[in-house]
Amino acid sequence: MMIDLGAIAAWMGTITAIGTPLTVMAVKIGRFLKRLDNLEDWTRHQQADIEDSKQEREILLQASLACLKGLEEQGCNGPVKKGIEDIEAFLCDRAHRGQSYK
Repeated sequence: MMIDLGAIAAWMGTITAIGTPLTVMAVKIGRFLKRLDNLEDWTRHQQADIEDSKQEREILLQASLACLKGLEEQGCNGPVKKGIEDIEAFLCDRAHRGQSYK
């Protein structure tokens, strides 16, 4: 069996025709997976920032409630009582509400 130059060229052309798209797809899939990893990492960082922000807002809300209760003790009524009721209702409602992201 004799192999001529034309057969070798045909086989190389076939291998190149099959290998090139596979190589391009592998590179694109690798880039896509890297972008996906970066996105997941970024999401984790954002979630941590959100949790910190939630704690900060809760502290500020508790401080506002304490101030309103102090004003109520000094005899301030009307909007002070309404503010206290609103904050307490919100805190009670939030305590019984599920969290969508967990």
